[in-house]
Amino acid sequence: YLLHTQYYNLLYNKIKKMREGRGALVYNNKTYTVGYWSNDMRNGYGKEYDRFNFCLFHGNYVNDIKEGLGTEFQNKYNIDNNNIVYHGLYEKGLRNGFGVYYFTNGERWEGKFIKGKKHGRGKFYPNHNSTECYKAEFDNDKLIY
Repeated sequence: YLLHTQYYNLLYNKIKKMREGRGALVYNNKTYTVGYWSNDMRNGYGKEYDRFNFCLFHGNYVNDIKEGLGTEFQNKYNIDNNNIVYHGLYEKGLRNGFGVYYFTNGERWEGKFIKGKKHGRGKFYPNHNSTECYKAEFDNDKLIY
């Protein structure tokens, strides 16, 4: 993991010497996280940013791991209009449960994820704004039909 350079917070627990409450953590590579900490770990809602202040993720953390509802974003320079990559549920830091995955070519998949991979039946849309959809099935991140 990246070494931490600075932590900004009004509620730093000096007795326990750990991050507590709302704050921002800046890493050596100039990426940073803004959100809530408890027991020196991210807990609750937070956001991750790249060094150009572009949001890469926003969602919930439990003990420093993505958990619950969240949204991942692509680097803003890689796609024209829609920079969302994934919006859905996380478990133990991985996409898990129902989610929507946006392909860079404009296609969209709505369905189930298991351990970070598309898996099972769902809906496949030919572009981001399309209401027309097709049934599709993935097995361990591979399209079956």
